[in-house]
Amino acid sequence: MAENPQLLAGRYEFVRFVARGGMSSVYLARDVRLDRPVAVKVLFAGLADNPSFVERFRREALAAARLNHPRIVRVYDSGQDSGTYFIVMEYIEGQTLSKVLKQEGALTMPTALRIGEDVAEALADAHKQNVIHRDVKPGNIMFTPSSGLKVTDFGIARAVTGSISDLTQTGTVMGTATYFSPEQAKGDPADYRTDIYSLGVVLFEMLAGKPPFYGDSPIAVAYQHVNEPPPTLHDVTDGAIPPELSNVVARLLAKRPEDRYQDAELLRQDLASIRTGRPSRSAALPAGAAAAGAATGLATEYSGKSAKKPQRRRESRQRAATAAPSAPPVPAAPAASHPAAPPPVHATPPAAPPRYPPPPHPPSSPPPPRRRVTETEIIAARHRRRTALFWASFALILALLAGIITFISLSTDNNSDDSAEAPRIDLPSMVRNEEPVAVNRLDELGFKWKLEYEENAQVPRGQVIRQNPRAGARLPEDTEIILTISLGAEALSVPNVVAWDVDDARRLLESGEYRFDVLVQQVDSSLPVGQVISQSPEPGEQRQPGTEIILSISNGQQAVPVPDVVGQPRAVAQATISQAGLRYEERRVPSETVPVDQVIQTDPVAGTEIRTDADTAVVVFISIGSDPTRTVPYIIDLTEAEARDELEESGFIVAVIYQQVLLPENVGRVIAQEPAPATSLSLDLFPTVTITVGSDQENLEPTVS
Repeated sequence: MAENPQLLAGRYEFVRFVARGGMSSVYLARDVRLDRPVAVKVLFAGLADNPSFVERFRREALAAARLNHPRIVRVYDSGQDSGTYFIVMEYIEGQTLSKVLKQEGALTMPTALRIGEDVAEALADAHKQNVIHRDVKPGNIMFTPSSGLKVTDFGIARAVTGSISDLTQTGTVMGTATYFSPEQAKGDPADYRTDIYSLGVVLFEMLAGKPPFYGDSPIAVAYQHVNEPPPTLHDVTDGAIPPELSNVVARLLAKRPEDRYQDAELLRQDLASIRTGRPSRSAALPAGAAAAGAATGLATEYSGKSAKKPQRRRESRQRAATAAPSAPPVPAAPAASHPAAPPPVHATPPAAPPRYPPPPHPPSSPPPPRRRVTETEIIAARHRRRTALFWASFALILALLAGIITFISLSTDNNSDDSAEAPRIDLPSMVRNEEPVAVNRLDELGFKWKLEYEENAQVPRGQVIRQNPRAGARLPEDTEIILTISLGAEALSVPNVVAWDVDDARRLLESGEYRFDVLVQQVDSSLPVGQVISQSPEPGEQRQPGTEIILSISNGQQAVPVPDVVGQPRAVAQATISQAGLRYEERRVPSETVPVDQVIQTDPVAGTEIRTDADTAVVVFISIGSDPTRTVPYIIDLTEAEARDELEESGFIVAVIYQQVLLPENVGRVIAQEPAPATSLSLDLFPTVTITVGSDQENLEPTVS
């Protein structure tokens, strides 16, 4: 059966083609039994013979059918009809969140919170049914005029429990790179917290106008999801987003699943609390997410300021610096025979008693006469003074020496203590490391760092050119390491090579003047073979040597659209398709609505572009009327070609058996047929007529074609 039959399962009448996905097509159809529009997803005909894809398609229907929530697109029916596998879903009209973000940019905080609440509510219900979405993104969030927000496309959803084997094994990445979680990027198993992470990316994009991670390729984005901390929403919006909501989004984007919200319903409640001005119950980051948040500052501290070391190391050093050695115990004073009263606080101590008692007053007799001092006594007095001065100076020198020795000893002890508290660390080489890798490594070792930048044609942009001090030095913690980062070579203006021959364009771009890397891709075009049609980057843009330049060149073949011949007579349709340069192939099928010999549909559908040199035919389905019963004609003695034409005109499928004959006149002619002539057959139940054709080959075994 064709990929889009006119009437599927006797109930769903196709109206028009809507979209084409990774393994199925979606059509707008009418449920003739209930007279309502539905969306029918049909598995590609080429995948219907692959048990793996059929099982995945069937599992999608089972996972989505168990969901019944006003925020989730409903599944009405599923099954297969003559080898065509299909899922019937609720048909909705509207626009996706991705289109809204592309048109309007960042949303207001109340609008973003309301959308986040609705999506979290839908995910909470799916998680209760043990179903995870695994592809939460703006393209799968739709706004409808009648029923509001809907979460769509559980195409790669899976049931968490049940007997269905998981067709997506560990190591297979499924989802959209911008929105999938670190565990999806690494190919690890996904669970409910995977959807919560993806919703965090969507919230970030709604509030900031851009996702937290973006790059030139899905691999680059996946690397950031796994290895780089997300920017802080409060900082990205210059404080427009309050810290409480910024903390909620940071918790959603935690690298480890156990650091995120463990329940989508709890997330919905917190978003509702923030929107209505009530305090949220669980917006604070857990320990693991807080650590990740602390690391977020790394991305904004490359301006040259020294990075702060981890809190634990800083606190331990503060405790070590402020700790004082314990004082020795004060010896107890000897006991007195009579205890004295303690002196008053701040009182001046009494003067010490005189060492000697005062001399007695002399009698009031006249003083004795003064004796004359001799020269010998004067010399002796001078000698005594000199001796006393010498010993006083000697004692002073000894005291000074003792002080110096004590100071040196204490300084040595202090240095020894400092050495014990701050051991030296071997500085590794940071040369040729990427800037974030080098900075993270220095932070882990406890060093401070400073960044300087300079142009360098030999070292790629963003890598370390040199470091100071050099690698191998043994340095204490807090030593500042200066890293010189390459800005790459001077940027060059990309030349215009459009309309050039690809060889000439490649020769110019790869020359010593530019040194670009050239990537060539062929596209369908009627221009001469090898002519450059377009280039990326555009001419005149500034790029550094080594940048990849993509050239789109003509392959000399033009693709043409399939003409719309539905409803036309058979002969007109054949002529129209042949005039378009396409190969015509015909299938005759019954129809209750289309007259005999008129076109029911084509495969591919009208408007699909096909290259004129491709070995692809346009299959045209011709109506043989509503009566599926036909009489087998008499075709004995006809040539094989004549018998085929007559049987196919009657709507039968022809099978041929070749058998050796003795009479030359029977070679190439029908010598038997099954069923017999004049037999009435139902084209639905018995569509095949087998003919036996004579052959002149010897020892020929009967074969069926």
